[in-house]
Amino acid sequence: MAGEVTQITTLQGQTVIAAQQAPNILTLADMSTMLVKAQVSEADVIHLRPGQKAWFTVLGDPQTRYEGALKDVLPTPEKVNDAIFYYARFEVPNPKGILRLDMTAQVHIQLSDIKNVLTIPLAALGDPVGNNRYKVTLLRNGETREREVSIGARNDTDVEIVKGLEEGDEVVISESKPGAAQ
Repeated sequence: MAGEVTQITTLQGQTVIAAQQAPNILTLADMSTMLVKAQVSEADVIHLRPGQKAWFTVLGDPQTRYEGALKDVLPTPEKVNDAIFYYARFEVPNPKGILRLDMTAQVHIQLSDIKNVLTIPLAALGDPVGNNRYKVTLLRNGETREREVSIGARNDTDVEIVKGLEEGDEVVISESKPGAAQ
């Protein structure tokens, strides 16, 4: 067996009885590859599929991305304060041994990969007007006017525009309200 001792549960001199059900003396782990378990809400878990790109950063080094592919989602949920979560799992290599057991991570799972699409900042979306339809404010010749758009995929900052805008259209991200600071 190869690995690193991560925990010793039996003290020197302690009596271990062979009749005990599988007495645990120590824990040995292969630290060259880490298994990441990320809690995913029941609302989001239906969008996950094995093979999707997954990555994370750790608190001590938020600039370094550790990447892998989604291995599976455990079928049994965990209840936390009346919310249901499932564990999505993926493995990442740990050749330098930087990663440790039970580290806190900010995990991302890429649900889709789209390229060469028209996007606008999420902040430019106005009021919803229906299923995946929103109002946006356009700026043309110094004047603003509203237009309805249909949206597609989104991430934390941007949203795909499927219908309603063309490349080169200028959208207003926020408008100054009377009395607002300049």
